[in-house]
Amino acid sequence: MAISSKLFLSFVLAFLVLIFTLDEANGAISGKTRKLIDMANKKGPYLGLVIPNLFEMNPLLQHPSYKPSDLTIDYAGRRFRFGRID
Repeated sequence: MAISSKLFLSFVLAFLVLIFTLDEANGAISGKTRKLIDMANKKGPYLGLVIPNLFEMNPLLQHPSYKPSDLTIDYAGRRFRFGRID
């Protein structure tokens, strides 16, 4: 009986550690970033462009048909720019 209660307690402890670790593993978003995401969602919908490097992104950002928005979100080492292409 004592062995099964110790085993049960170890499972409960492991479960609690897992739950508290998962919250951090999912990536907590700061309050400021969350507000920016909410603002972007209210103004959306958007079409996303995935541009792999600055060599390909700079011509777009410098093109006269691109109108940048004042909204930029930095998250997880990535920068999300918002704008309009006429």
